[in-house]
Amino acid sequence: MGYLNETIEENSLKNIIKLNMHIESASWNSEDSLWELNVKNKKLNKLEVIRTKFIQMCAGYYSYESGHKPFFKGSEDFTGQIIHPQEWDSSIDYENKTVAVIGSGATAVTIVPEIAKKANHVTMIQRSPTYIVSYPSE
Repeated sequence: MGYLNETIEENSLKNIIKLNMHIESASWNSEDSLWELNVKNKKLNKLEVIRTKFIQMCAGYYSYESGHKPFFKGSEDFTGQIIHPQEWDSSIDYENKTVAVIGSGATAVTIVPEIAKKANHVTMIQRSPTYIVSYPSE
């Protein structure tokens, strides 16, 4: 929470962020080119309408101290290392090893090229294909 509060403070967001709100419905108003959100303020138990150009919906698990570790059948019998990207440490020895990276999010895209420099073979396993293009440095 410290990081979140610091970010809110640094960007002067305290007066525009709405917390403890439940979105009852969201509909697009083509005439005005705006979203209309019917929201319930949980603290005041009051309904209100918010009209906005954009909706950013964020949900999910995140804990800096311990990343989500899904269960993989047979992982208890695996004799190699299982390392969560949040526990990534550049001192990990993966030279000449066969490495599987599960997922293709931002963290995977960042660490796979580094692992590939020393590992014997790297396989990235992903549910949905993503496309990444290198950007020229000059």
